[in-house]
Amino acid sequence: MEAEVVEQYFESLSKQSYTDFDLVIVNDGLVDLDSYVAKYTDLNVVVMDAEGRTPVENRRLLIDFAYSNGYQIAIFGDSDDYFSASRVESSLKVLAQGCDILVNELHMFSAQSSTVTAVLEPHFERHQVINFEDLLDRNCMGLSNTAVNLSRVQLDSYFENALNLIALDWYLFSRALLDGARVQFTDEAITFYRQYGANTANLIQVDKHSIERALNVKLQHYTKMKEYSDAYVARDKAVQESINNDVISSEYINKQIDKIILPPLWWEIPIIEDV
Repeated sequence: MEAEVVEQYFESLSKQSYTDFDLVIVNDGLVDLDSYVAKYTDLNVVVMDAEGRTPVENRRLLIDFAYSNGYQIAIFGDSDDYFSASRVESSLKVLAQGCDILVNELHMFSAQSSTVTAVLEPHFERHQVINFEDLLDRNCMGLSNTAVNLSRVQLDSYFENALNLIALDWYLFSRALLDGARVQFTDEAITFYRQYGANTANLIQVDKHSIERALNVKLQHYTKMKEYSDAYVARDKAVQESINNDVISSEYINKQIDKIILPPLWWEIPIIEDV
């Protein structure tokens, strides 16, 4: 990871308007992390070594650590990204008002372009409550733009038989919504979401490759989620049929792109029809 990227991450956390928090880092291979910890002495940093683990295993390690150490609130972030100065303060404020999970705005950017694109604002109104149905065919909740009241949502209880999932975040938050979690969107806090090919779901490209990947991720997600809700049964069948019938022609791609609001959310490509 480039030094400039990590520097932006630490700098944005150092400049938060609310500063009384622990920064818990799962280090999966950043060799010079100690130098950043030494530089940003205003941050109370806790480091867990996770080299050799998968991204999914790292998520479980982080979440299990939060529960076992008695944290009441977890505000998630990724070292690829950086955050508005109000992110921690705004998250705590909304969660204190009775929200169980807060989803904040993403501003998407890349090194190849000076354009910054608001990702969630085209899809959700300010302070909108996000329901289970909002996550049926797409995801807007990742470990870069969510804050969770750990005393009311047991994310750690959803990991059983789920460590092979590509879209683990989608699964965890779908399970939480099914169990009645109150989820709200805000644009008062922003995650600046860095885009490049390493991201699990690249929000810039809508092409044959991204549609094929969305199909396979959706199939895995629906197959798992139909164990908990019948809402996924028809979707699981439709995706399987799409894969078997090889529907991804150029004409089909253009037809689907015309239907969606750009930029699409994670896995939003509307492959499924009439379900």
